[in-house]
Amino acid sequence: MLQQLIQWYIGRFPFPHRGLKYFIQLAKRQQWMDIDFVKPLGNGVQLHCKLAEHIERQILWYGGYELRETKWLIQELATAKCFYDIGANIGYYALQAAKYFASGQKRTVVPVARFATLPSNTDNGATGSPCSNAI
Repeated sequence: MLQQLIQWYIGRFPFPHRGLKYFIQLAKRQQWMDIDFVKPLGNGVQLHCKLAEHIERQILWYGGYELRETKWLIQELATAKCFYDIGANIGYYALQAAKYFASGQKRTVVPVARFATLPSNTDNGATGSPCSNAI
């Protein structure tokens, strides 16, 4: 019941800036570290986050990761025609691009088997032709 309440909260409100360490302590006691929480990123885009993973934890709690770089990326996406996310990790930047592009206009490349679950977070569309003016 508490987990469902937290998921409801995550989907609607930001967490306060402080308090992450206490939330992690609770999550460890409740054995939630490997449970998927769904964090909306806007425009219908969602990210599945596990508290055990550093980047996913930051996105879940603070609403984003590398916020300065993300802001720059969003500004650049306004004029881009396609997007390549090389070394996509969990696909955070690909999901930011998904807000602006159809599936054939963005690509994610993940060379590490550990992130084989990336397609659950991104539309790994491999159709379309190479494009100019790419970020």
